[in-house]
Amino acid sequence: MAADLDILIELGNTQISAKDAINLKLGDVITLDKYCTDPVNIFVEGIMKFKGYPGIYKGNQAVKISEIIQEKEVCEYGTE
Repeated sequence: MAADLDILIELGNTQISAKDAINLKLGDVITLDKYCTDPVNIFVEGIMKFKGYPGIYKGNQAVKISEIIQEKEVCEYGTE
């Protein structure tokens, strides 16, 4: 029995003013709180389950799992 799951990869976070958000245009750059070499958080059904590194696999964007989050460390998306 197969089930589809929602998986979200969080590249990073930032805060910008509402004015700046409204004025975003094609080509603008939004800086994040992580370096491109930092691991990303991977959420399954809104719960952080893994950390990993983004990359390319067989021509597709992908994430390689580098860490499994232990049950006591699990948090929901948006509460980290």
